Amino acid sequence: MKYEQGELGEDSFDSRLSSILYRIKYGEDISRTDLALVYNPPVEIRNVVDEGSIYHRLLEIRSLRDNREDLANLYGCNRGEVALLPQDVNNRTVVLLPSINLHLRRMMFKNLQYILGNVNFYGAQFKEFERLLYIGGNVDFENANIQNLGSLLSIGGNVKFNSSNISNLGNLCFIGGDVYCVNPRRKPLKTQIRTLDERQCIGGRIYFKESD
Repeated sequence: MKYEQGELGEDSFDSRLSSILYRIKYGEDISRTDLALVYNPPVEIRNVVDEGSIYHRLLEIRSLRDNREDLANLYGCNRGEVALLPQDVNNRTVVLLPSINLHLRRMMFKNLQYILGNVNFYGAQFKEFERLLYIGGNVDFENANIQNLGSLLSIGGNVKFNSSNISNLGNLCFIGGDVYCVNPRRKPLKTQIRTLDERQCIGGRIYFKESD
């Protein structure tokens, strides 16, 4: 989801959260854009919400809401297809709210399309995703056997491709943070990363091997 420029700074984001909290407490409706700010903050302020007053305000707002219902409405699925904890994810899950560790996992969850937190794919054994479209936070593909990112469109945070097997970025069209690509096992990966950079689709810096 896209946000207006004025909503992206720390101060304006904090003010927006205060407004959302006030309206919720007084029984007013909030918009889909408001919900997106609460559950999936924009890339520019993700590090800010890790701790402190903004983080606690986010938690307070979420505590006053039906999180499953909100996320089901945002992402067009059923309540039963929303996971609020990583241990609740199964092959019916469409949306996962928090971060998840898929270290050494042999199979990807078949219907998972949206992960709003960070993902660790370190050493994952499967070769391609099923239906995954979006990851909101940081991603670690280091030493993973994944070869094709397939339908994945967007990664909100930093990405580590170090020593990965990825040879095809698939439909990936946006990386919000830094990209680390040291000693990739497949040569086409660096070329595809450079192409993304030329299209201004990478928000941070790119780190290849020093000798590259």
